[in-house]
Amino acid sequence: STVSIGIYELTSENLAVKKYRNGDQIPEATTLAAWQAFNTSQQGCFSYYNNYLGNDVSYGVLYNKWAVLDSRELAPIGHRIPTLTEWNGIVSAAGTNAATEMKSENFWSSGAGNNLTGADIRPNGYRLALAANNDFAGLLTESRIWAADGVSYVKYSTSNAIDTTGTGALNDGYAVRLLKNSNYNGWNGDPDYL
Repeated sequence: STVSIGIYELTSENLAVKKYRNGDQIPEATTLAAWQAFNTSQQGCFSYYNNYLGNDVSYGVLYNKWAVLDSRELAPIGHRIPTLTEWNGIVSAAGTNAATEMKSENFWSSGAGNNLTGADIRPNGYRLALAANNDFAGLLTESRIWAADGVSYVKYSTSNAIDTTGTGALNDGYAVRLLKNSNYNGWNGDPDYL
């Protein structure tokens, strides 16, 4: 489902698709070596946080930049991944307390929001591409969400600030949210897509 924030219709959940728009499978990377190999070959992939399928339900999945940039597209018809400019517009439209009003009331280790916008941003963490001990970080404390360029991301944390200036470690894995195209009304929540 989507929520209206200013002129934007933002999905209220992180994306969790395992297929591109055309039906092609997105490969799952269950090890750090596999994640690195997909990045090296510039191939899209996804991962569940800590490789635990149960995290899909609460947090969606984490995608590498190649999945975001793939011409087969992650977003279903009538939807798109927001650009950084659009993310800045969403944050601006949410008002001066945007972080609090966009973050979920639950899941955060501290600094939870009141979710007045209905965006329900949850601390989904992220996947590290180069990690010595743990290739996942930030669960319960941080949400990093890709912008459409596959370089920029929006970061929510336990503070009451939203960082829209981040550029990702290009091989890390972040969540994805979608915007519904303003002229589209034919899609009504196919569970295979959200």
